[in-house]
Amino acid sequence: MLNFYKHNSFTFSRDTMINILRIVAITLLLTIGFAALAAGYSFMQDPSGKAINISTDYLRPAAPFSNYLVPGIVLFTMNGVLSILIAVMAVKKTASYPLLIFLQGCIYVGWITTQLTMVTAYHPLHTIVGLTGLVLIIIGSVAVQAVYKRDIREQYSRVNSLAVKYAYTSLGKIQYLDYGTGQPVLLVHGVMGGCDHGLHISKTFFGQGYRIIAISRFGYLGSPIPANSSPSNQADLCAALLDSLGITEAIVAGFSAGGPSALQLALRHQNRCAALILISMAVPPYNKPGRVSRWLMEKFFGSDFMFWFFLKYTPSMALKLMGTPYSVQKRLTSFETIWHKDLMWRLLPANLRVKGVLNDVLITNPDLNNSYPVQKIMVNTIVFHSKDDPMPPFEIAKNIAANIPNARFVEIESGGHLLVGHHDKVQKTIRGLVEQPKLWTVQSRVMGSTPISAANWKSGL
Repeated sequence: MLNFYKHNSFTFSRDTMINILRIVAITLLLTIGFAALAAGYSFMQDPSGKAINISTDYLRPAAPFSNYLVPGIVLFTMNGVLSILIAVMAVKKTASYPLLIFLQGCIYVGWITTQLTMVTAYHPLHTIVGLTGLVLIIIGSVAVQAVYKRDIREQYSRVNSLAVKYAYTSLGKIQYLDYGTGQPVLLVHGVMGGCDHGLHISKTFFGQGYRIIAISRFGYLGSPIPANSSPSNQADLCAALLDSLGITEAIVAGFSAGGPSALQLALRHQNRCAALILISMAVPPYNKPGRVSRWLMEKFFGSDFMFWFFLKYTPSMALKLMGTPYSVQKRLTSFETIWHKDLMWRLLPANLRVKGVLNDVLITNPDLNNSYPVQKIMVNTIVFHSKDDPMPPFEIAKNIAANIPNARFVEIESGGHLLVGHHDKVQKTIRGLVEQPKLWTVQSRVMGSTPISAANWKSGL
């Protein structure tokens, strides 16, 4: 059992507190909202302001308006319609309502601040609306923090409840999950992953009937980073893990940034590989990020709150970061949407993965720039890659597959990095290799691509 996170029990229910704050916010939003609708509509009907006894003489000479038409439109839409819409979302408890309450409070404060610079007279409503804005900002902030703490505790609890195991080999310590029965599969996860992520991916791409050994690569969850954190050393440690488990050979599956380690395992320990499966694998060339980019990545991926905020309030952008283009997102089924959401939340806690992410961008992926002699890989291989994968280029993956003697390249027309909509095809193809390995011959390789030399490997040809 893991124990990454401990927390104290509350004497006052967090959910009760959120609900009270939500009701207060709804009341304030509706009160200001309907008042703003009435005042804004009046200004739009009579821009002179006479209908509600407000003269244009109150406008400062430097004000950009000569009457109240534009302020009335803003008041009606931003403070009126928007407030009521956010109140309705708060009633329905939509996921984004705490943030929207905070932002609407900012709008109120901004509205009053701007208004005071344009009028010569003070009105008590300025104080009322301004204070209401500050209260909403506080409520929104507290609610966002409360939701964050609830969500992040759930993710730490999930990770802590994993039935993880550790192998202490002569090459170092490695964390893994051992799940199911059948032919062993060593699953090497991608960036922002871990053994939990790898297990989830393996269930999707392999299905039932396998013994899944999902590792945590260097720097992820409970696997430390050694002095030599290269893919070749990771491959050697994986072979040592198989030794410790008494497994003679296993299907080696590398997903995304797990590709370099999987390739090295097939090169350095071919007798341990029953087959090689590469899914949306990372490919060369790969440039190391600059100092500023590295610093930003460390802060972003190292902050549970920042990464949670990104996942929670910009889910479409988060899915795009995971490699699912907007064009694919538009046609997701309800099941695929739930699957994506589940996979997305398994990227948390980010703080337990940031060392692995930095190792990937500085060591693992740049190692691809060294010429891997993939022509020496003699095990049966399948390479899956989608044409619209926004990360590893399709043509380079195809060319690498063409240079592995017994490789079959499975081209996905559209599915992004996660091969959305084609998981059944992936499972059936892998099952075909497992059940009839002797039919996998050199004739299955992709033809018409450039043989890989050191020069064109680095150039990505």
